[in-house]
Amino acid sequence: MEGMSGSLPERFRKKYRLRRVADMYWLLDIEQPGVPYRQPIALNHTGAMICGLLENGAGAEEVVEAMQASYGISAEAARADLEQFLKQLAGCG
Repeated sequence: MEGMSGSLPERFRKKYRLRRVADMYWLLDIEQPGVPYRQPIALNHTGAMICGLLENGAGAEEVVEAMQASYGISAEAARADLEQFLKQLAGCG
């Protein structure tokens, strides 16, 4: 999968923490220097599921399999959705 190496969970755990506050999911960038401050990223249920899996060490293919099982979609659709999600995260800094 383009842009997804086996070290994806490790890189994710070093940079982000997933938190649930007031019935909302938030992704915190723990590597940011503080200035300029980057606000936490609000996530929907799917984004929170992906981040939770990555935070717990799941690789890209494990995330794809979980998305297939949860949403009844093909592996190709799950991979495309995962790639799009990761690109959106990259766009947030």
